[in-house]
Amino acid sequence: MDYSTLISTSVLESHLAHPSWVLVDCRFDLNQPDWGRANYLQGHIPGAVYAHLAKDLSGSDHSKNGRHPLPDQQEFIRHVSSWGIDQNKQVIAYVPVEVPLQRDYGASSVLWASKCAVLDGGYTKWVSEGHPVNIGNEIQNPSILKDQWINFVSLPIKKSIAFDLIRVFY
Repeated sequence: MDYSTLISTSVLESHLAHPSWVLVDCRFDLNQPDWGRANYLQGHIPGAVYAHLAKDLSGSDHSKNGRHPLPDQQEFIRHVSSWGIDQNKQVIAYVPVEVPLQRDYGASSVLWASKCAVLDGGYTKWVSEGHPVNIGNEIQNPSILKDQWINFVSLPIKKSIAFDLIRVFY
């Protein structure tokens, strides 16, 4: 089964060792840019890689196109490939639950994966339920990602609609 909106902590735990699943820790604080990475190193869901909003998920020229513009396509492909993501992987993104859902869902949507979901309740719920955590850095086997898999024009309509529906509950 492919997941493309929300995924429960119990379903994620049952797939932690699945080789076609990639977990992406997207914790970030606009006021403390190094907070997310530091927290990732102190504890994260087993197997998760860290994606820094400003360094990995955004472009570099912030003066003309906003604080977190779309990244350069080739640079983004290098990041995503280094995390082990390709067109056949199920991607699960998560942030702490305290972050507004817009950032949570945005983190997954920015990966442009057709099989990309957000962990319901985020890292906070994962920990509060007693699920396992790892410390330190995790490295995935790089993937070979085809350029055409990434669509920089627009987010899929289903994700935009899902975001509008889901955020009502938060």
